[in-house]
Amino acid sequence: MNKVLRRWLCGCLVLLGLFLFSPAAGAASVNQPAAPAAVKVSQPAYNKVKVSWKKVSGASGYVVFTVDESGTKHFRAYVAGESRLTFTDTESAAAGRFFCPGNTYRYCVKAYRDVSGKRYFSAGTSPTASVRVWLEKTVSEAKALKAVQNVITWNQVEGADGYIIYRRRPVAGAAWTNIGSTAKKSSTTFTDRNPAALGRYQYCVRAYRNINGIIYQGLYTIGTAITTSAPAQKVTLQENNGGIRVKWVQQKAGSGYRVFRKEGSGSYKLRSTIKDASRISFTDQKVQRGVTYTYYVQTIVKEYYGNVYSDSNKASLTLSLKSEIQDTYGTSARTGMSAADYTVLNNIIGAVETGGQVYGVRDYGNYTPPYANSSIEYTCTLGWGAFYGNEAQRLIRTIQDRDPGTFAAVDSNGLIADKLSVNWVNTRWKPNDREIQVLKKLLVTDTGKAVQDEMVTESMKVYAARCQTCHTNNTCAIMMYCEIAHLGGTAAADRILTRCAGNYSLDNILAALRVEWSSENLVGSRIYWSRHVKCAEFIQTYA
Repeated sequence: MNKVLRRWLCGCLVLLGLFLFSPAAGAASVNQPAAPAAVKVSQPAYNKVKVSWKKVSGASGYVVFTVDESGTKHFRAYVAGESRLTFTDTESAAAGRFFCPGNTYRYCVKAYRDVSGKRYFSAGTSPTASVRVWLEKTVSEAKALKAVQNVITWNQVEGADGYIIYRRRPVAGAAWTNIGSTAKKSSTTFTDRNPAALGRYQYCVRAYRNINGIIYQGLYTIGTAITTSAPAQKVTLQENNGGIRVKWVQQKAGSGYRVFRKEGSGSYKLRSTIKDASRISFTDQKVQRGVTYTYYVQTIVKEYYGNVYSDSNKASLTLSLKSEIQDTYGTSARTGMSAADYTVLNNIIGAVETGGQVYGVRDYGNYTPPYANSSIEYTCTLGWGAFYGNEAQRLIRTIQDRDPGTFAAVDSNGLIADKLSVNWVNTRWKPNDREIQVLKKLLVTDTGKAVQDEMVTESMKVYAARCQTCHTNNTCAIMMYCEIAHLGGTAAADRILTRCAGNYSLDNILAALRVEWSSENLVGSRIYWSRHVKCAEFIQTYA
């Protein structure tokens, strides 16, 4: 007898027994138990359903039935014992019994009592209870890769035969698209290799079971929307005003860009982070001639979990800065310094110091706070000649000595007079607002203006004499030396002209300055470059 026929006969015998021993087949009996009052059905595992009920007093056991959609009851199991109040229904591949995800399973229970060899069943069954079975919910997360791909990860689901991955645009009404699947039970990752660059997507993953050739999918959560990374950047380089201009392809849907640079055979270092996605270039001024620089640029995309950076090509350029400044400025053969030359020189110094690089303009009332020009300028800078520290203090003291009455009237509270007895640099004096106002008023008095003019001329004569003694008597070179010395001292000016190796043309002096381009505090630093160029232009024009 085959298994199917044997199961059918057993079921028939159970139902026949329920009919013969039920009160409906004979007189009602006081031995008949009540039906269980309540039944609960739950799913403890993907392949199990648990049925539980309340105890019936005096019962010898219980009968568990499944209930189909039409309401027909089918015997499932006997549970012996008054206090045994649960039954766990388990899948059986041999019996062809499975719990298919998404389907609803219904159960009810009868009670029975055994008395003197007879079995009495409750007149009815408990109310029917049901549960809709599912695989464990899949929780997924997507992250963008820099190669214009997105990787999706999720939790492994017990009982799953595989996983199906879906994608959609995060807009109202967008439909889910099946983009792939995996038949490996242990798989927890999938790479979407075909998203659009800088496209916004949401993903979900559904575990599935393959039962008799039918795919049943589990529950899922919708992952947070992400933006796919930008396409690989295309970088081009060109020389630009003594620097290197790095250009790339604009990606407005991004969040900005990162520029990396390598010097020679060194390692790449972050050169700049640009937060404006509309930018398409960056000019690197921290460069030196003769050095090969290699750059790459990454587009930044901000995600909820952090930034994602694109791929990029790499571009190299060897910067020849010297050719940029050769034979630009003619140099007069005239020598020495006349009174008219010092007037021209003062007009140049005034322009590059406080006159906005306009020849002949000077700001007598100039006040520059500590550290504004350099990290090593510990106190204020005063006047059109940009007198710093002890020279600034000497300027104010000279104004007091020349015109004590006016000085006292302006400094009526003695705010500045009290400061003339201490070293401004050593004490790192930072004037307060009231002191600044008094200083400015002193500087623009007639005496203040005259003293400033005299002090600048005095300094220029000292510098000129040293240049003539140590380097050259060429008028243009002397003026350039004075400008450099006024900025950084005679030691700095000597260093630059010594580097010229006897060629004191304006072009060669500029080239000697450019060697110090990438420094922070030397006179040849990039931050002073426009000053030196403007000085050379004025010398060429007016000297």
